[in-house]
This record gives sequence, structure tokens and C-alpha cells, in this order.
Amino acid sequence: MFAMMASQATPESAGSTSFCSPQVKEWVTELMKTLRDPSLPLLELQEIMTSISGRIPLSVEKSIRKVMAQYASNITSVLCRFPSQQVSGAGLRAPACLSCCFSCSELGAAA
Repeated sequence: MFAMMASQATPESAGSTSFCSPQVKEWVTELMKTLRDPSLPLLELQEIMTSISGRIPLSVEKSIRKVMAQYASNITSVLCRFPSQQVSGAGLRAPACLSCCFSCSELGAAA
């Protein structure tokens, strides 16, 4: 990867691989550090929830936000993993709520 990126050097630095290589290594290191940040999936989910809030049943939104809060409180733990299965499970319960006609309290309140 470094060899490929080094070939993309500017003409001024083409003769000097010592200038390009440390900078590229620094960028790649910073990128990898960012990608390994355990708060990244939480931030992405927060962004998604902001955009779909009000368009999903309130009970589903509350359960996803509860899972998000639990993850946020344990984010510094070494064993903490992003709760994708719990979020997915909450999302899968949405069709069940929507298919229960108008007896669902959220649909009755919205109608």
C-alpha cells in the first residue's frame, strides 16, 4: 500500500521518497486509529436515528436508544462490542407493531 501511495507523490517530491513515506505512514496510522475508534459505530447510529426519528414506531425508537445508551456507558470497556444484534432485533420488531392493525397504541395515537 505504501508503494502504491508513494507512486502518487507530487513531481516536486518524486525524487525524495524520504519526504513522502513518513507522511503517508502518518496518514495511514491516523486513519487506522480513527477506524478502530469504538465510538464510530455509535456516532453513525446516532446520525441514522436522527434522520429516521418520527418515521419509525416510538417503541422501536425507544428500544434502540436504550441499547445505544447502554453501549455508550460501556464504551471504554475492553470487552465491549457494538450491540448490532440488539439494534437489529429492535428493528425487526417494527413490522410486527405495524401489522397489528390500529390496535397498536402508537398508530392509534398518530391516526
